[in-house]
Amino acid sequence: MKKTLILLTAITLVSCGSVTKNKKSTEIESEKQTDTRTNTLITENSDTYTISPADLSQPISFNGKTYKNTIIKYEKNNKVTEEVKEEKVAEKVDIKEDDKVKQVDYTNFIIALAILLFLMFLFSLLFINYQLKKLNPLN
Repeated sequence: MKKTLILLTAITLVSCGSVTKNKKSTEIESEKQTDTRTNTLITENSDTYTISPADLSQPISFNGKTYKNTIIKYEKNNKVTEEVKEEKVAEKVDIKEDDKVKQVDYTNFIIALAILLFLMFLFSLLFINYQLKKLNPLN
């Protein structure tokens, strides 16, 4: 009976000592970057000729024709405007996962606590025995 009690106490103290803790954390970082480029091409050509009445004493010759009492002005406008917008969107996603497994062993603590309790129990028995002898010196 005494051996069985000691064996059960030892198994109980040793088996309760280890604890496993799992900790999972996930962190997601998202970064969005936009690049916009604008290219503008402007071409402008202008030639101006205007024919308007005037009081001039001499005739004017233009493109093989003779004009009297006129002022010649010629206008030619070529205007080209081209605008190109280019937009690039880049998205960067970082996923960080941390799995932490921590195993803590409390076996030494439990054994030390059992020894301490045993010693306290032993000292209390000795103290009770001492007090009983003090009250009844014949035993």
